[in-house]
Parts: sequence; structure tokens; C-alpha cells
Amino acid sequence: MNDNMKTLVNINSHTLTQQLTQLEKAVKSLANQTKFLAATASAISKTVNAHEIELRDLHPVKAAHDRGRWCVLYEWAGIRNDGLRALCDAAVHGGDITTDTRLLSSLIDESEENVEALRAAFREHYGIDLKTASGNIAIAPPYVVEACDVLADVRSLGFWRESEQQLRRNAIEDLGRQIVNDWLRGEKLDGQILLKLRTEYRG
Repeated sequence: MNDNMKTLVNINSHTLTQQLTQLEKAVKSLANQTKFLAATASAISKTVNAHEIELRDLHPVKAAHDRGRWCVLYEWAGIRNDGLRALCDAAVHGGDITTDTRLLSSLIDESEENVEALRAAFREHYGIDLKTASGNIAIAPPYVVEACDVLADVRSLGFWRESEQQLRRNAIEDLGRQIVNDWLRGEKLDGQILLKLRTEYRG
């Protein structure tokens, strides 16, 4: 191999080495960018999920407030409405499993006897124990929250304890329990059952 050929080989080898070095740098840079984008996407996803939960939690609050205002308006007008009466009771004294779960899960400075009584009352009214609710109700579908709240309503409010409401109350309890139990077993919602629950509850 003559000198010119050796020089050409050396130049090509040096150029190839430079290109490989640049390629390695580009690959490392791309890997870093990929990690950054993945971390950013994860952070955005968590933020979106948090906002979705916050917005969902606001819906029952607004609904309860609206029911309360209808109660006032009907009372001012002297209008009797038995269906609205049940909703008015629910707005003030009815079920709110989302809030109750949060409150009881952070309960402190309370006697063991009272804690057990509160947990038992929670289970009796909502059809689900506090431990299960604490780990799941915040991410449960809205219809599950609705079913639990309805169960608490018919099990606690004076309107539903009246003898003429017994058949409706029994039907609502059966439907509500089925919705909650299906969810706990991981089964899909039967839309017809939810529709029947709402129809019976709203009269």
C-alpha cells in the first residue's frame, strides 16, 4: 500500500470514528429526551386524573345544593310535593359516601367504642364496609357512588320509613345492593338495573 492509499485509509477511518461518536451522542440525547417526555406524560396524566376526580366530586355537591333550593322554593310557594320531599330530606340528611368515607378514614381522638359504632353504621347504611370504601370509593364509577347514597337514603330518611313506601323501599334496596355487589365482583354495569333504581327512587 502506497503512502497516498495509507493516508486515504487513515482519513476515512478517522471520519468513520467521528461519525460513530456523533451517532452515539445522538442516541444518548434521544434516550434522554424520551425519558423526559415519558416523565412529562406521566405527570400530565396524574394531573388530569386528579382534576377529573375533583370535578366528579363537585357534581354531588351541586346536585345537593340544587335540591335544597327547590325545597325552599316549593315551601315558599306552599306547594306539597311528596317526591320532592324525599329529595329534600336526602339533601340534608341523606347519604354522601364520598364525604363520609373521607371523614371516617381520618377520624382521630375518638373512643374505640364510638369508632366501631360509626363503622357499623356506615356499613349498615351504605352496604359496603369502610375499609373497602376507603380504598375504592374515590375512584369508583359515579353510578356506584349514586347507588350507595340511595341505599343510605332509603335506610335512614323518615319519608322512606312510611308504610306506603315499603314496596318502593324494598325494590330500591334490592337494586342498589345488586349494583354495589356487581361492582365489588368486578362485573360490568347492567344499565337496566341502574335505570330501574333511578325510576323507583325518583318516583
